Amino acid sequence: MNGLVVKSVNPIWHYGLKGYLNERNVKLETAKKYCKEVHYSCKGNHYFGIGLQNDSGGWELRNKYFKSASSPKDITFLFNGCK
Repeated sequence: MNGLVVKSVNPIWHYGLKGYLNERNVKLETAKKYCKEVHYSCKGNHYFGIGLQNDSGGWELRNKYFKSASSPKDITFLFNGCK
């Protein structure tokens, strides 16, 4: 374990995260479909970021200043109707 603990998972709300998505050219409606606003702690400090949940329940986490993941690590399969 990397010491990262997820505290809460909510719809994307924070203006800073919306700005980050805009900088990355990700439309808010697309992000809201696949991602969440994840609040987490690491080494006693509290943070938040955009989270994409993987197939095992872990999270890929990103914000303007941080890029990491929570355990367990796994792939993320997004079904879009194609065979």
